[in-house]
Amino acid sequence: MRTYVGLSLSISLLFVLMTSWSVRETMAQETGLVFETVGLQEPSGYDLSSFPFMADDMDKAGSASEEYLHERARRHMAHSLVVSGFLGYMIYGYFVFWDDVEYQEFYVSDWNDTYQRTYAGGSDKVSHAFGGYLITRTASQLYTWSGMPRKKASWLGFTIAQTLLLLGEIEDGFTLVYGFDTVDLTANLIGGALGVFEELHPRFDQCFDFRISYWPSSEYRNRDNFDNIAEDYSGQEFYFVGRLPDDHVGHQFSWLNYLELYAGFRTRGYMPGYKNTCQEPKPGYSMFHKERELLLGISLNIRRVIDRMWPEQEARSGGTTRSLVNYLFEFYQHPLKVGGNMDLSSSRWYYTED
Repeated sequence: MRTYVGLSLSISLLFVLMTSWSVRETMAQETGLVFETVGLQEPSGYDLSSFPFMADDMDKAGSASEEYLHERARRHMAHSLVVSGFLGYMIYGYFVFWDDVEYQEFYVSDWNDTYQRTYAGGSDKVSHAFGGYLITRTASQLYTWSGMPRKKASWLGFTIAQTLLLLGEIEDGFTLVYGFDTVDLTANLIGGALGVFEELHPRFDQCFDFRISYWPSSEYRNRDNFDNIAEDYSGQEFYFVGRLPDDHVGHQFSWLNYLELYAGFRTRGYMPGYKNTCQEPKPGYSMFHKERELLLGISLNIRRVIDRMWPEQEARSGGTTRSLVNYLFEFYQHPLKVGGNMDLSSSRWYYTED
């Protein structure tokens, strides 16, 4: 079954080469149209790589053609980053999830409420939704930056996210331990749909974020039982964050723009990697807790702080860094927050390393 993963990686690499060739040819052809439009003759034996050094022709072509070529270069970069992310996902999945598992014929896993509650307490499903959301929005923003219309970029981002995650689910379908999980698929779609909605409704995007926070759990740090960071659910927290839109409050209450309200969810003790566990005490077994918690509180709107300290019109040369920092805190929940937690469920379990 490793052949399937190897085939996926081979197809991905082929796609990289085809994309690079296609974009290069398209840019070369359309650059010729730009020369023709501005009344210039394209040099014979034209080499796209030499274009940035053709200062005289660039001056003649004018700012419009330069902007057009910059857009094509950005589109090329967007394609390359998306394909690189795809390759990274498949390689990571191969070595972390699929390399040492037992394979069988494809099957759809049955819904088992007891298993779902004891496996990760729901964190794995929320993480699937967040994955669909994050990939959709990242790809959408990347293609919007490249010059693609927002609506087209949003749905392209959704398609990329669902294709990527679906390939992972199909691979799971051939494994004995996972199986194709329709609940995971549904969570992927919900997260992706939320991402599209935010991209198409900037006003809603100003008021809402879906974020993750992560700090390695003690079980993962010890590395005695498992080393799969993706399944370290005890270190993950998920947040739904709300805040006021930029122009909603007057100057007198502008300090409210620096605050956010959040509702979060986390589980603890669900994937410690213990080989032998049970819910009844036994001689030689140690106790641990499986907990599910609701998080409520107030957070600092750090993106507002960044915008205030580093205005866009003054960023100029540091604009890329500013954008990347804003991107990070759009999806990652920082620790500058105050609040409490409410137990949703708690149960005692017992384990032994023997």
